Amino acid sequence: CKDLYEAVFNFIVKMVQRSFRRRKNEEDSLRSSRLTFTFPHYADKVVYNAKGFMASNLDFISTDLRSLLLQSKSPIIAAFFSAEKVGDRRKTIVSSFHAEMMSLMRRLAASACYFVRCIKPNNAQAPNVFDHALVTRQLMSGGVVPVLDIIRRGFPCRIPYAKMFVMYKQALKEQFACAFTPKELTKLLLQYMQLPPNAYKLGRTKSGFTQDMAELVKLIPRKAQKLLVTATVPPELRTLELEERVETVKQFHARQNNVLIGTEVAARGIDINNLAYVINYCMPASPRSYIHRCGRTARCDKSGTCISLLTAGNELRKGQLLNL
Repeated sequence: CKDLYEAVFNFIVKMVQRSFRRRKNEEDSLRSSRLTFTFPHYADKVVYNAKGFMASNLDFISTDLRSLLLQSKSPIIAAFFSAEKVGDRRKTIVSSFHAEMMSLMRRLAASACYFVRCIKPNNAQAPNVFDHALVTRQLMSGGVVPVLDIIRRGFPCRIPYAKMFVMYKQALKEQFACAFTPKELTKLLLQYMQLPPNAYKLGRTKSGFTQDMAELVKLIPRKAQKLLVTATVPPELRTLELEERVETVKQFHARQNNVLIGTEVAARGIDINNLAYVINYCMPASPRSYIHRCGRTARCDKSGTCISLLTAGNELRKGQLLNL
């Protein structure tokens, strides 16, 4: 076996010159290490080591051994070998790799493929072991992290209008629900809940929500048999239909009613300017829901008062609130 170091280096030089002949600065940086070169793939730069790229005798069988095997009386052994043709060039690793890649490309072109991002968990090929630095670098290079960031900043939860219609249909009067298309009904429901404008967006076939708003929207139908929005204190008002609830909130906005009572869900869905007092007569289970509810008194740099009625069983929740 002869030393192929210079042959490999010359191969790298030719390949780099062919790939980057219009980018001289890139070419110089790639040749800083004699046996390594870097290709800027779509996701990240990948450094390759060309050691052994030009080796042509890895699968080579000597002439004497080939002649001996050809003389074997076993037809099976003799069938594995044939006389070597004069002038045949031995395949290198690169040429074998190229042939295999072309075969793979032909197979892929003849089939319907789906792109799957595969993550290599570790370099030790050990099960259930994740190298955090290695995995993170792959996620960054594969564009997964930027996509997740876009989703986080956008509206990751998407609910089709048809599904929203089915979710809320049982909570509405039949003649009211049938008077609108699923998209129109969804728009009316979201307006009624008075969600912040930046908490959702309406698309062509579905609505998009932030994570917490999506949980709220899905929670309301499950509590449809309970009070959603009521006005004033009389108990007969605690079973209002949606149309009456909308009218009740309008009356409260117009100061025709001085007190508005709502359950946990409705308390989160109401957005009223210049609300001076919020009284919690039932402490929410989540401390963050409590902060969200109290925030109703402080819209647009306004000030207000929040009063919470605690019982002996609320001491744990009180401690959780104080730790926020």
